[in-house]
Amino acid sequence: MRLNTGNRAFLGIVLVAGGIFALFAATGCWVAGILVYRLATAGPTSLTDSKSFPALVLLVLLGATDGLAFRSLRSQTANTRRLLRWVREYTTPTPPALQAAAEAANLGQRVVAVSSDDAFSFTFGVTRPRVAVSRGLLDSVGSDELAAVLCHERYHVANYDPLKVVLARVLPTALFYVPVLGELRGRYVAGRELAADRRAIQTAWAVSGGNGCDRRRRGHRRPGGTAGVGYRTEPGPSVPARRGHQPGWRGRACVVVGRVHRRLRTSDGQALRGRVS
Repeated sequence: MRLNTGNRAFLGIVLVAGGIFALFAATGCWVAGILVYRLATAGPTSLTDSKSFPALVLLVLLGATDGLAFRSLRSQTANTRRLLRWVREYTTPTPPALQAAAEAANLGQRVVAVSSDDAFSFTFGVTRPRVAVSRGLLDSVGSDELAAVLCHERYHVANYDPLKVVLARVLPTALFYVPVLGELRGRYVAGRELAADRRAIQTAWAVSGGNGCDRRRRGHRRPGGTAGVGYRTEPGPSVPARRGHQPGWRGRACVVVGRVHRRLRTSDGQALRGRVS
């Protein structure tokens, strides 16, 4: 796992939350022991003593943390099951073009086609991530754009992002009094999409060579930089056409990814994903 911005943010969430839970576990055992001892020696009236108030507050905080964590985890589990049922209900036979693109993207049998006129794709499955691609998306993109889409989703599959999303939602919700976790969650969500878009751009650059999502192409310099969208396909006033300007690999790759983003933004696919997730 490469420690890019998204993965660093997720690692921060796990380390901060893990440290707090470990501290709570040790402190909770110590406080519970003190309360039990006071109950055994001084009786129930000892709980109304001002000396017992901090211990009771800490136990209430621990109970609230556990309750919120359980509630959030149950909600995420229910949403995941609802999404899996929706995918199973609308799954259709995989078209040959999609299967070939999945094989080229090293996704194998992890890609399914779903019957929907909206243009969208998403990664689902906590323990074994898979990719769902709608018929609307297949009908609206070309082979190079489809390769970029699948390589974007392959990044999420390889990084187990569905599982990370569950943890990134549950832990900050449970530890609501630690605001840094919310900040790290926002960085993780933004960072993972930027990293996936970089992978898509690299694919759009390499797809003509038939290398799919493989970035280690011999004889070619690996592209770097950031993921950009919305590049024009025609030279503008600052790049006169009479000079015979041809966009480089970054420009061509960003054009492909930009076209995919525009199609996804103008469709109702995001609304559909919100209903089922």
